[in-house]
Amino acid sequence: MPPADLDFLDTSDLPHGLSEQAYATWRVALRDLYSSQTEVQVEYGYQFCRGFIQALQDMQAIEPDVYLFLEAQVHGVWIERISALKARGH
Repeated sequence: MPPADLDFLDTSDLPHGLSEQAYATWRVALRDLYSSQTEVQVEYGYQFCRGFIQALQDMQAIEPDVYLFLEAQVHGVWIERISALKARGH
């Protein structure tokens, strides 16, 4: 859940006004990252998400604070998934 000062974000954690394709791509990328079953899948998903966020920043489609929030969100999921896989011995 985004902090209160970022309440202008929609449920995909992206700002309003982007294309439907951008929202769909982000949702699928996060879903894939959350459901990754191998370290390779986690790394691929993490790098894809980071590249997507960077592209939004480069296009000036998101503000720097939103970029940092999304980057932190993706990094947190990456840590969570890698830790879970290591705990299971994968």
